Amino acid sequence: MKKIALLCLVSAACFAEDKKPAGRPMGVMAMKPIVCLAIEAAKGKTGQELANEIEQEVMKLSRSNYQLTALMAGETPIACFRSTVDNSKLPMGAR
Repeated sequence: MKKIALLCLVSAACFAEDKKPAGRPMGVMAMKPIVCLAIEAAKGKTGQELANEIEQEVMKLSRSNYQLTALMAGETPIACFRSTVDNSKLPMGAR
């Protein structure tokens, strides 16, 4: 009886280790058609300082094929970007 109990415990432990992580497979990132980001670094700035912070954010996202489409003023400015990638040319996982 003890051998059967020990066998059950060992087999349960073996199956527990074989589980693969659940969730989305990593690899290709999905392209979103519109992305809006709060620009925390521009908080409380005006004039040329504000323009410089916004420009830095635009440059970061332009490398990923996003184009600035809208700016919303406020305590923390919000910048919205539009994807410039043709969805038909993206891999299936990135659409």
